[in-house]
Amino acid sequence: MTVDVPVVGKVGDYLTFLFPDLAKLEGRISDTSRGSFLLEFDMDDARREKLFNKLAWLERDERSHHSRIKEGGPRIVPANRNRR
Repeated sequence: MTVDVPVVGKVGDYLTFLFPDLAKLEGRISDTSRGSFLLEFDMDDARREKLFNKLAWLERDERSHHSRIKEGGPRIVPANRNRR
């Protein structure tokens, strides 16, 4: 996964990301560039498959949500845009 960040870590640094709607992802920085780094996940094939399926489901759900908005359904803008 490529991550855009204001401060880049070092190759080999171990990181943990917690995405509430997705998963806890862990891995090591394998490459860096200005303002970003490449994170290689630390997971087995079964966990990788589960993550892939969850991402596919979220993408389908997001497309469905946008379709409902385009169909003229009510659109609500939350006061706190950081929460769903």
